[in-house]
Amino acid sequence: MSALAGWSTGPSDVRLLLLGLIAAYELWDGEAFRALAVRTVESSRDQGALDMLRVSLHAVATAETWYGRFTEAEGYFSAFRELVTAIDGSGRLAEGSDVSLQAWWGNVETTRAAMTAMDAERSEQASGGVRLHTTRTSLAVLENGSSHYTNALAVARQGYAEDPVYYANPALVEMVEAGVRSGDLDAARAARLRLTPRASAAGTP
Repeated sequence: MSALAGWSTGPSDVRLLLLGLIAAYELWDGEAFRALAVRTVESSRDQGALDMLRVSLHAVATAETWYGRFTEAEGYFSAFRELVTAIDGSGRLAEGSDVSLQAWWGNVETTRAAMTAMDAERSEQASGGVRLHTTRTSLAVLENGSSHYTNALAVARQGYAEDPVYYANPALVEMVEAGVRSGDLDAARAARLRLTPRASAAGTP
């Protein structure tokens, strides 16, 4: 991962950094994820790859949120929103893009509004994807952080049931906590049994 983050990329190689981002996420390697995201931001800017720049700005913002650097995260999310608005004109895809940050900040109305919007969009398009699952996990974070453990468990169960590739793991963490704190130990055990082999295989703290 460290070698990839320092790799000198050409125009056709930026997407390889994106694959590295996905791998780092799956391996629970936050440091590698952030390093690769920063590298992809730099390479995308150098090459004018706006779509990849969009993805990597959001990735850096997400990593900063994980590390509790909320001011830095807010700056990257702002840059992401500006770019998305410039690309598609409407800015619709930027709406709720900082939901993970809002959840960790404890902004109840903003986080729940983002979830409501995602539910409406899904009912119209019958699809999920990264935005839906990120929003759902963020809501579980908010509910756990607000001591609303039954609510958090209900949200996390949806991610558990669907178990989407790449997006499912963070929801398992929230489901374990929500299950334990709400007294539903069966739910907590189910999430732990799925989480343990995935986390243990990563070899990261």
